[in-house]
Amino acid sequence: MNDWCSGIAAKNLKRRSELVATVGQHSFTWARRIHALSRRPGGVAEVIILNCSLLKNRSAKSPIIAFAHKKIHDAFTAVELLVSREIPMPAQTVIAQGGLFSGMYVYRDWVPDFLKFQPLRFFSETFARILGNKMNRLFRDMNCHPVFRRFRDVPSRKVYESSRFSGRAISGMTYGEFLEYTRKETQQSISAVERDIRELNKSLIIFPEGKYQHSGAVAKLNGFLMNVATESGHPIAAISQSYDELCPDSKRRIDALLTVSWIEPGETRVALSKKTAAALQTGTAIVASQLIAWLLLQANRENKKEGITGSPAAPDAVNHLRLEFLRMCEEAKRSGVPMDPRLHDRGFAEDRFARFMRANGDYVYEIDSKIVINQKKLRSFSKSERTVNNLEWNKNNIIHLEGQLSAWFASSETSKDL
Repeated sequence: MNDWCSGIAAKNLKRRSELVATVGQHSFTWARRIHALSRRPGGVAEVIILNCSLLKNRSAKSPIIAFAHKKIHDAFTAVELLVSREIPMPAQTVIAQGGLFSGMYVYRDWVPDFLKFQPLRFFSETFARILGNKMNRLFRDMNCHPVFRRFRDVPSRKVYESSRFSGRAISGMTYGEFLEYTRKETQQSISAVERDIRELNKSLIIFPEGKYQHSGAVAKLNGFLMNVATESGHPIAAISQSYDELCPDSKRRIDALLTVSWIEPGETRVALSKKTAAALQTGTAIVASQLIAWLLLQANRENKKEGITGSPAAPDAVNHLRLEFLRMCEEAKRSGVPMDPRLHDRGFAEDRFARFMRANGDYVYEIDSKIVINQKKLRSFSKSERTVNNLEWNKNNIIHLEGQLSAWFASSETSKDL
């Protein structure tokens, strides 16, 4: 029997009294709100959980749940997985980046640069303060604890006082007061989390990379997770995340694939860090977006043309790309690597390819009967979330499979026509 599931969170949220009894009214209320918000246009269409049986309570000590950190949708998928656990589920304690608890995060990452200059700056700062206060209440209601990271949540004095960060206008503190505040808050958070884990057996929720790895691969993990895990003896449930972001539905919503890997305690800190990082990377499930991105970049290496003057790809060229994508899905299925189980069905795979062409067909051009990529489109991406283009980012999610992907591609006759 395939060990994957979907829609469990929606079913569990209907069991209100049981959830409130185990996680509290605040957590239940916010979980229900975030679940509903996630399904709106631009959000998440469906969440598939691989190895979902590992979410069952199987240890006397509640697991530390460590998520890979991919994009802003992580807030939706994390809540989805937490609500999908077996009821009764353990209460949680959460470590989160300190910037999320104030308007400084909103101002820095959400307000466009052109709104950070007078006369619009005053309104941008006011908006950031109001939304920051709401976010602070939200996260604290869900038993989240802020940890302020140097250079990210705690900038230099020059940046703090600049229009880019606008720290004093939003926080109401001088730079010296801000440094002391962040130091105390971080220390209090660490103490509170350690008490929650050791004395109350709560489940720690953490994104151990600390921030987005803008290349798409899994980053070096924060040492705090390893310290807590080795000293407390709690197991780790490593949650890898994949987003089918290049194949959205008609409402621009994307599917998410979560893979659960279970890591028992008993390792040294160094060994545990390596094992957890490896689980987060190798557990990343293949989705249609990643295979299509890999194929396009592979073709682009051989057929790269600067300053494209041709036309969008002709039907024959698109068909060659489609056939190679379908064949790569079959190779992935035979290999047994983690992947979207729905791609086992040819009809589903065909639909994903059609979605890609509808949403991102302007990537694909044909010159001299070969597929090439629109370089202008390739260079367009959100620099706040990534440092590489969207195709590279998706390919890097499954960078651990590069050797296998290359072997599958080389064995194909169809690939010669790309």
